[in-house]
Amino acid sequence: MDVPLNATWLETFTTLSDVMSFTRTAERLNMTQPGVSQHIRKLEDQLGQPLLLRDGKRLALTEAGEHLRQVGLRRRQEELHLRQRLGRDDPGQGQVRIGCSGGFALLLWPALRAHLQRHPGLQMSLVAMPARTMERALSDGELDLAIMHAPSSMARLESRQIGQDQIRLLLPPGSAAQVEPDTLRELPFVGHPDGQSLLARVWRRNFSGTLPEAEPRVFINQIGQILLPVEAGLGYTALPESALRALSGASQQSVTVANLPNPLSDPLWLIAPQQAAEPARLHPIRDIISDVAASLAEAPAPAR
Repeated sequence: MDVPLNATWLETFTTLSDVMSFTRTAERLNMTQPGVSQHIRKLEDQLGQPLLLRDGKRLALTEAGEHLRQVGLRRRQEELHLRQRLGRDDPGQGQVRIGCSGGFALLLWPALRAHLQRHPGLQMSLVAMPARTMERALSDGELDLAIMHAPSSMARLESRQIGQDQIRLLLPPGSAAQVEPDTLRELPFVGHPDGQSLLARVWRRNFSGTLPEAEPRVFINQIGQILLPVEAGLGYTALPESALRALSGASQQSVTVANLPNPLSDPLWLIAPQQAAEPARLHPIRDIISDVAASLAEAPAPAR
């Protein structure tokens, strides 16, 4: 296995290649001349190539020496950039990686987009994924923040509740908002990956009798398209308020939001790795996420 170059030896050689003098190199690095010579000799032994040509007191770089000088100069520049980034911790620079449900991602994105437009140095990743995947990604350092429906049980993650996401029963345009179980049994269901589980929870909380178990007339796997069959009168569905608000903005026809006697909500939790000092770029992102979550309680969706 190749042994990495010693950073101290490399800096000694790079300084020598700058001044082309063992004496001045020793002075600049606060070393002895034999110490400088030893570093150069160790590099030559490791690389199996001479790095210097000596003509009396004059020094010149070999081809291998020229290549190594470029490596040393790049390493200096990279270290300088690293020190600048660590010292500055600019809130408008760096990468932010967020995980959440598909519906909340649709609602959150416009606010994140506006923040990105104000800060060209930021890179943003917003990914819809299941809760278990989010927890694992946070623990493995693949996500910075996640929005989940329950606090994390993992010791290395911190959880803070930021809001509630109400589950909505959505009916075709013109339907009565006061919905009866028999009405739902007569309507086809518009299915989506979370549809049946959401409907079952709403039904148990609000209606008696058995849940309609007919196969969905339409099944949509793209969250941005779920309202379209409902708008067209092809059936009803269940969605979180976050998804409804995000999708209603592009809607051409208004669906009817059922007035449920016993409303049902999912809590929204902001999850993040525990850190002694969180990067400054995450502070405004936390505020944006919290504001979007809080907005869900400010103006509940009216019957449409």
